[in-house]
Formats: sequence, structure tokens, C-alpha cells
Amino acid sequence: MYTILLAGAGNIGSRHLQGMSNSQNDLDIWVYDLNDQSLQVAKERFEQMTKKKKKKVHYVSSLNNVP
Repeated sequence: MYTILLAGAGNIGSRHLQGMSNSQNDLDIWVYDLNDQSLQVAKERFEQMTKKKKKKVHYVSSLNNVP
């Protein structure tokens, strides 16, 4: 399993997150943004995607929460 930190969940960041849903690899994705609304939009956009198998996504607003 690969661990990825996506720093920034705004428009471009949330689109990158959507693209990760198409990956063949097992992913542990940490999405970081200071803005809670950006994290919510990223979460909604990711959940719209159909190929989410073997993906764990964590949404955090502090880098202290990232392993």
C-alpha cells in the first residue's frame, strides 16, 4: 500500500484526489487543507467517483494528524 499526502484540497487538489480513485494501487491518502470547506468539497468529489476500491482517505486540517 502506498501512502500519499495531498497538500491542498481546493479545486485542483480535489481533482487530483478524484484522479487517484482510478489508480490500480492500494492507497492510503491523507488530504490536508486548513479550510474545512475545501476538505468537504474534496470529500464530496471523491465520493462521486466509482473506482474507490482499496483506497483509504483521511481528511485533516492539521499536519500534526498526519503520520
